[in-house]
Amino acid sequence: MSDIDFLDWTGRTLVGDDMDDHDSRCNSAIIHTMLKPEYGENTEDRRSKKLCTQTMKIKLSKTICKFPSEWVRDDVETH
Repeated sequence: MSDIDFLDWTGRTLVGDDMDDHDSRCNSAIIHTMLKPEYGENTEDRRSKKLCTQTMKIKLSKTICKFPSEWVRDDVETH
């Protein structure tokens, strides 16, 4: 994908705030904020339930998370 795929009118969102790859998981603060419950405690169970809602599925279906991986060409020799 290129920058043209993320124009406002496409409805897509590029999230690129997770620059540490310690566990190959997306640890984006933006995604964590999206999943934070509107009320009550911010627990893993409540975030998981919000993740399974139809509204969140639609929102995340147009969200792409960019984060480093072990396949970065510049440092492939170090892995």
